[in-house]
Amino acid sequence: MQFVDREWKEYAVFCELLHMIPGLEARLMESSEEQVVNIADLIQKGANGARADDTKGMKAAVIDWITPKGQSLNPHIPCNVKSRCGFNHERTGALLCPAGLDWANTEYMVELPSRFSFKKHPAQNKHETHE
Repeated sequence: MQFVDREWKEYAVFCELLHMIPGLEARLMESSEEQVVNIADLIQKGANGARADDTKGMKAAVIDWITPKGQSLNPHIPCNVKSRCGFNHERTGALLCPAGLDWANTEYMVELPSRFSFKKHPAQNKHETHE
């Protein structure tokens, strides 16, 4: 059987899962198709939860990192509101502004958010939590 690159990566991840979760291979081999799908759903749910935890923790760390010591950001950036981050906030907008462009130029403040809008992959929208 010939694998393409993506299939090799998926196979490597599967082998790592078998190594990380004792008894998983035996459980998969003795389970019905419906049970295997349920196991896969549980593993995916765990991966999604871990990713969300990482992102939530990272947001607070980045806000702490960009806030000057002994000061606060004005306006304040709440950890759970995405609409006030990125190019929509003066401090984060300045950090995201491409080198060579002057963020203080109001023309860029208006133009950049539309030039650098990122579309989500449809799979990401499925688990959107609207933080």
